Amino acid sequence: MTETCAQHLARLHQAIGLSTAPDLLQRRAGAVEALLPKITVLQAISAAALAAGVPIKFDDLSWLTLPVGTADPTFTPVLVDKSLACLAAACARRLMAGTNKQAVAASLAVLTTGFGAILEASIDSSLVVFAEQRLFAIQQQKFLKASNVIESAPVLTEQLAAIDAAVAAGNPAAMAAPLKTILITMQEKETTRNQAIANALGALITRQQVLEEDTQMQWWVAGGYSHGVGKQFADLPPFAAAGRAAHELSEMVAYRVAGPFAAPALLEMVLSKGENRERRKALSVQKAIEQIGLSERGEIFRRKSTTLPCPGVSPLFLAAELSLEARDAPDWLPRFERAAGFNTNFELSPIPFSLQLFRELLLWKQIPA
Repeated sequence: MTETCAQHLARLHQAIGLSTAPDLLQRRAGAVEALLPKITVLQAISAAALAAGVPIKFDDLSWLTLPVGTADPTFTPVLVDKSLACLAAACARRLMAGTNKQAVAASLAVLTTGFGAILEASIDSSLVVFAEQRLFAIQQQKFLKASNVIESAPVLTEQLAAIDAAVAAGNPAAMAAPLKTILITMQEKETTRNQAIANALGALITRQQVLEEDTQMQWWVAGGYSHGVGKQFADLPPFAAAGRAAHELSEMVAYRVAGPFAAPALLEMVLSKGENRERRKALSVQKAIEQIGLSERGEIFRRKSTTLPCPGVSPLFLAAELSLEARDAPDWLPRFERAAGFNTNFELSPIPFSLQLFRELLLWKQIPA
């Protein structure tokens, strides 16, 4: 007999203390089985662990590949990828419950472990939903408001009365204590006021920078003009325009770590200006990458995906890096397929290509150089 994926997930869930409804368990097992032929689950869990700084030893999971018992000599254990899939689901859920940059990076990692339709066969479709919700929640956070920092002077009636009494009595020594209290109070008030002014000024500067960032994006979309190459996006080859658009939009994102809330719509608007049907044509990953000139490819894809424990977490960066090394000689293709877990015949159109690249660029912002 062979242990089914659902049975294996149930065993693993019990081992790690994850309570899951039977119907969800069945759906998750189906998602895992659909995922395996397309992308290795090791990439998903490695990416989330890397982004969140969570140490995970895969050797500790070796027991999951062993039979439950030896009574049946025909028993065949499930592949370890299925156990990693379940662990990825549990780990990513925990990571995405946070609110810091590491949780953002983990969310982005989940969103960058595949292309377009592959995400529909995710380890657990709810992971993608959680990731999107986390990114949207961060995007909707409100910035500080500049508050009124004018405060009334402190009322020190008791101390002033004590000074008047000391003057009237001709006793200068009696003035020391109330004067000291007045000076300390005024100093504290001045410190508090200066801090309030600094906070208000910082809030104003941040809000101004965000407004400038938003305005820059609006003009960028309205003009459909690449400031990097000095041409209209419509005048560039479709995938060269997609790559350049994703790069420029990511460079504009400074204060919203998760990226603009409407990034997919912005990219679509920029890349749809003056287009025809030919510009929407899907190409293989190989042809899409190679449509971007070598020099420009080197400018957009500056980071090296092979420096990561899991290179496939940023598949477009990986494809660009390997193709640049090979100077577009075809020997980069098998290297990519081994590292990314799927072949370069997979097709995608320019807009999904641009959105995937935008996500990868944001992920790189979260990983230390």
